[in-house]
Amino acid sequence: MGDCTTSSNEIKIKKIIRNLKKEEIRMICGLLKIDIVSFPLLWNQYFELKKPYKGKAKYNLDELTKMDKIEFEQVINGYFNSILKSIYKEEVLNELYPIFNLPENSDIDTVKKRFRELAKKMHPDTGGTHEGFIALSQAYENFIKNMQK
Repeated sequence: MGDCTTSSNEIKIKKIIRNLKKEEIRMICGLLKIDIVSFPLLWNQYFELKKPYKGKAKYNLDELTKMDKIEFEQVINGYFNSILKSIYKEEVLNELYPIFNLPENSDIDTVKKRFRELAKKMHPDTGGTHEGFIALSQAYENFIKNMQK
């Protein structure tokens, strides 16, 4: 009887975890307004369902089936938080290049040089607005943080 429960629990968890993969794709496509995800999914870093396990993911099916409800929810919440951080990082990078009027393959030195040029123009002391200068500075700061990760 214990084997039926474990097997049933494994099936239930596999279904939930596989649906999370579909949800990640849906979220990325919706929030980034793209049709196809061209970068690796975080799902692959978090979950491994096929045995034998290769140890490349944070959690395998055996570990997930042994968790209580609270632990399982914490794993799912951590996974979704990671997705949102990843989406934000992609948004920042995609939005920065048009703001700086640079091609997407620009290196960090080119971005720094362009930031300095724009900062001089957009600074409130040289005729720019306070809000515009703050937005430029925040975009640049986010870019630098994401480049360092």
